[in-house]
Amino acid sequence: MCMYKLRLQKINYAVILTVMLTISFLASHGNVIVNVFTYYVDAVSIIMFIFVGYVLSNTTLEKYLQLKDDSSLSLLFIYYYSAFIIFSDGYLGGWSHTETIADKLTYLVVIGFAMLISIFIPLIFMAISFIQVKIMTHIVKSHQDA
Repeated sequence: MCMYKLRLQKINYAVILTVMLTISFLASHGNVIVNVFTYYVDAVSIIMFIFVGYVLSNTTLEKYLQLKDDSSLSLLFIYYYSAFIIFSDGYLGGWSHTETIADKLTYLVVIGFAMLISIFIPLIFMAISFIQVKIMTHIVKSHQDA
């Protein structure tokens, strides 16, 4: 069980990290690397999201093993939605790119609530989270049944 859990943890982290990097790439119109080397706050953000992704991977894996999908779904949704908002900084609504962490956090709150009005963007991230949770839960259940 221990080796299987370690393998599941690596797969789960790889999926979370890949989806987050894809979301950040799409949100910044492909300029993630340029932004990371231009704005220190984006470098801090990407490091933070990589670390939080690792913690989230461990947390959601424990929830999958307990067969509790609801909290994993909400955690993944918040993670992916936040990544989209943080890395879309400077690309939405003609706003300039933020220079400080305080400005970035303010941007996260303001744009996060503004995007909730248009239900499509949150629904996309809810669907991504739902698909990931269902696939991982199916993998865990199939192993527990065997």
